[in-house]
Amino acid sequence: MCTRRSTGANGNSVFGASVCTTLADVPTETVVGNFSGDAFADAAISFSVTNTVSVAQSNGVGGVTGTPVDSPGGLSPSGLARADIDGDGIVDIVVAESGANAIRVLLRGTPGTPPIDSPAGLAPTALVLADFNLDGKLDVAAANTDDNNVSLLLGDGTGHFLNTGYFGTRDLPVGLAAGDFNGDGKPDLVVADSFSDSLTVLLNQSWSGDPLSWVSVYGASRNVFRWGIVPGAVYDVIRGDIHSIAPQPDHVDLGPVLCLAEDFTGNDTAAFPDDVNPAENEVFFYLVRSVIGGVASDYTVSSNGRIGRPTSGDCNQ
Repeated sequence: MCTRRSTGANGNSVFGASVCTTLADVPTETVVGNFSGDAFADAAISFSVTNTVSVAQSNGVGGVTGTPVDSPGGLSPSGLARADIDGDGIVDIVVAESGANAIRVLLRGTPGTPPIDSPAGLAPTALVLADFNLDGKLDVAAANTDDNNVSLLLGDGTGHFLNTGYFGTRDLPVGLAAGDFNGDGKPDLVVADSFSDSLTVLLNQSWSGDPLSWVSVYGASRNVFRWGIVPGAVYDVIRGDIHSIAPQPDHVDLGPVLCLAEDFTGNDTAAFPDDVNPAENEVFFYLVRSVIGGVASDYTVSSNGRIGRPTSGDCNQ
């Protein structure tokens, strides 16, 4: 592990000489945080061979002091993130366990606290923390390299996370970051698809009162959709072209749409996947609404809280 201190200069002199520390294993990821409570930033490092995460305390001049403290990192730990997950004022560590298809939370406020594992997708290798559903608690997005998708795991503020589904990417997602890419005040995701040489942008569609939390899964030239169950409901699923969307003062005009499923009793369209791919310069969107007692809810679309209404081609409800 090597660090290079900033000199405050410009050009080739912006960083000073490397200060390197020999590690006992092959590191897979590192994240910087104030883990020791002193004035210096420390490093947490994952090691996939020994299945550990080590915290190396900074000595203030680029190296480390003492012996790094190991914690159980799960099976083949790779990606790391750090934040105060449980609100005790102490920085915690979240690990992508690529060999266990899970994420692991290492709560550092109480010594001896066991790790908390939560299921993700196949081989998560990177993760990012943000409040994706705007409830004031940190959530996790994990890039599942062997699934070609991203898991969204909602946090309860205690270190436990619930996998609410999967968002499709292109081939072999290996990195991701969160930021507000469309200026609506909600954290979105950008994913690095290593095999496709591309970036996938996932815009956050959360809004208060949306019960469905629908997500998409892409693969084998088909689109499959899953969403949360609403008691006593059946569902309508539509597809449209994003270029036809036109915001109105009190709603969002979705344009002409195609009804893919009407009064569907399940919460997974795997039985009839949409195998139509958009043509060049087209971009499909898919929306779900619940129908209870013959009364249809609004389509789950987020644009400053406005609901979505198709111009034509809607399901009959």
